[in-house]
Amino acid sequence: MSDLAEWMRGRPAWEPTDDSSLIAVFHKHDLPLAGLFEQHGCIYGFACIYGETAVHQFYAVAAITESERDDLEAAPSTDRARVLAEMIRAGHKVRVFLHDEYKGIVEGLDVEPGSSGDLVALTVDRLTDLVDELDRFAAASPLLAATC
Repeated sequence: MSDLAEWMRGRPAWEPTDDSSLIAVFHKHDLPLAGLFEQHGCIYGFACIYGETAVHQFYAVAAITESERDDLEAAPSTDRARVLAEMIRAGHKVRVFLHDEYKGIVEGLDVEPGSSGDLVALTVDRLTDLVDELDRFAAASPLLAATC
């Protein structure tokens, strides 16, 4: 089982590559917000962790085991989105997709759940690190520094 889902810019978070297949949706608003997809024979759970009704969202995605899938199927349908979100936060390696309602996946960040387990805070921290890296790169490049 692959720990982290592959992704392509412009794809929806619930089908992050051309060969991904949406299996189940447990919660939706205008877009699927929690559910399962299959990719290369592995099952991944996805849950919107920020921006449910906004144009931009954070989707947490993690591989789930057969046992976890059985637990999801055994849960009442009204609880499946909550149970899935708890599974994703429970120490899995997580890939967070920054998703635009109209453009699809804009970026993917790998987030190691910390002791707090707050995936939104961890994602914002990773984004801050990424922006800092870009700033350092731009400052070191005379051509970029002149245009920034």
